[in-house]
Amino acid sequence: MPLDRKNAFRAAALLCAVLRCAPLSAQTKTAIEVPALPATSGLGQIGSAPMGALTAPAVGDARRYGLAKPAPKHDPAQESLIKNHEAMVRGRDFGSYVRAFDGSFGTGDFSRSIAALSGKPGARWLDSGGGEGLATAQLMAHPGYEGLETTVVSYETSARPGPRRKVLEGRFLQDIPQESLGKNDLITDVIGVLAYTYDFMSDFRKLYDALTPNGELYVFMASSVRDFYGRDNKVIVDGRVMTLADFLVTIPGLDIKLVKTPLYDKNGRDLMGEVWNVRVKRTPGAEPKWPQLETIYFREGNREQGEMVPQRVFMVKGTRLPSYGALDRLSAEERFDYARRTESHGAETFFDKFRGRSGMNNPLMNRLARLGKGQTWALDGPSAARVSAELRDGVRFTGTAFLRPAQWLMERMAKLVARKTLRIGTYDEKPRVLVVDDGHTSYRFAEDLARWVESVPDGGEIWLSLGLEEGGTGTGIRIMTLNGRRIDVRRWLETVLGLDVTSYRGHRLVGNNHEEPVFVRIVVPDHAKVHIQKLELLAVGRESDEGVRIPLYRETRTR
Repeated sequence: MPLDRKNAFRAAALLCAVLRCAPLSAQTKTAIEVPALPATSGLGQIGSAPMGALTAPAVGDARRYGLAKPAPKHDPAQESLIKNHEAMVRGRDFGSYVRAFDGSFGTGDFSRSIAALSGKPGARWLDSGGGEGLATAQLMAHPGYEGLETTVVSYETSARPGPRRKVLEGRFLQDIPQESLGKNDLITDVIGVLAYTYDFMSDFRKLYDALTPNGELYVFMASSVRDFYGRDNKVIVDGRVMTLADFLVTIPGLDIKLVKTPLYDKNGRDLMGEVWNVRVKRTPGAEPKWPQLETIYFREGNREQGEMVPQRVFMVKGTRLPSYGALDRLSAEERFDYARRTESHGAETFFDKFRGRSGMNNPLMNRLARLGKGQTWALDGPSAARVSAELRDGVRFTGTAFLRPAQWLMERMAKLVARKTLRIGTYDEKPRVLVVDDGHTSYRFAEDLARWVESVPDGGEIWLSLGLEEGGTGTGIRIMTLNGRRIDVRRWLETVLGLDVTSYRGHRLVGNNHEEPVFVRIVVPDHAKVHIQKLELLAVGRESDEGVRIPLYRETRTR
């Protein structure tokens, strides 16, 4: 997207919204005030100088320093940083740090840590991925901090070393000797090293080891507005999926606090999302039991969309993957729970899952009404018996979410569908159309897909309900492919050779909280040409809005 005047203003406004600062007008660059610190600190005016539209700093600029222990041949994090470093914002002032760690959270911890450095002999602050080093320079120049020594770690920077300042430039953290980092009372990382590294735990531990006893490490893990790596990067632990930030809190012996704070607009009324930040303290005598993380997925950020932070999935080394028996039990439990939750659902609820976005049409009902003489359809799911009974007795669409003309059309379509032969459960002849109501409760998705494909003849169709679009399984079920992508289950189905797949998003009034249901139509032209990649279940994560635990798969060898 070209950065014209209009888009530059939008970008600046978005950055400012994350930091709760006033948006920069198109004509005037407004000074951004730093929240007042404790009275003894006297830092109320640091960082209040005017800034340009694209240097509002606390979100996504210390991105220069991605790092880590490389794989034997190459390190994708380093390659990405070298390639994209010119596009990264680097100018962050001290005020942005205060807003990131205190202004957005209201904890005051960072302000107290800064105040504790005032007048302390030999006090040291290391800024990890510190860009141009503006924040440390401003604090060093402030009265009361004449003795402060700082270290700036940045892949490329205009900062220059001095009597009280060390600059570690042009090297990745893994290449910097531990002794060069020294021992520091304070270490900060604002979308810096830890947001980009390939070997996260090694770099996290390296920064921890650079703390003095009682030293503190502050990590800004961004917000749901942009670069939310604390939430979007995942860790797999014994069959569970955790966010990276939540995983860090589980490390035994580590004194760590994770703060998740609602993010509102500048008027304090509209909820925009969340902001996450962690503070780690090196407690004397504490011996954290550091886990080993293996990076099993790494995809660099999308430069064109301004999302520079990579997508990463880590796995704890030695973690146990679910066995086939465990998968069968998990699927059985999930389908039982889903059946219990949906036992009162009748034909109206069932067909509404396949209603079009306009609310006036229903692709599934249209297809079933056009079944030819002698062709049948089958329903696989917990609501099958009730749907069959209500079709015989006549379906009434009584929901108030749609206008009466739309409901009347659905009732007319239901009468046409009722004339067709419906088979439930096992069936001797292959149905022309198979409808799967609970496909999103499968934890052996590739095997189930193969079973569904084999259940229909050449030219047959499978209609698959996949739950809700946002907050549900529709986009929540993720698959890591052999070619390095991480895609949702709909996009993965479109990659299966030999299948003709059409994805639909239904009407938003059907789902919970006005979310859109997701369903797909799969046509099998020729069984001999179908080629389904095998999937391995790595873990299950949070519960979706439908109450289903969301799985994470990766492709393995070909079936």
